[in-house]
Amino acid sequence: MAKRISELFGMDIYTAGGKFRGKVHDLIINLQEGRISTITTDSLSGKMRVSTAREAQDIIKSKSIDYSRVKSVGDVVIVADSGAIASLRNEEEEPATGRTTGAMGGRTLRLRRKI
Repeated sequence: MAKRISELFGMDIYTAGGKFRGKVHDLIINLQEGRISTITTDSLSGKMRVSTAREAQDIIKSKSIDYSRVKSVGDVVIVADSGAIASLRNEEEEPATGRTTGAMGGRTLRLRRKI
């Protein structure tokens, strides 16, 4: 079954055990692999006022769910119980632009619903 990406924005996210995780805010797409890599439950840009890289990673981790954890998408998104896992494998965010670069110069795309 196919689903439009735009249908995911605002969907509730629950773990397989029934715990509410948040709502889909952003989708990060790995353009090199042609797949969704991460779902975020809150804006990751603009609100982050941190003093260390470790603090920034902790915030990103708490608000991100690796898409490989998604078990089902219907009226809600169901994810594996293991929780938030940021898709930070070989990726670093460029502070000035908010864009994400992957290993070997690959690019990812962050999609956001307009309000």
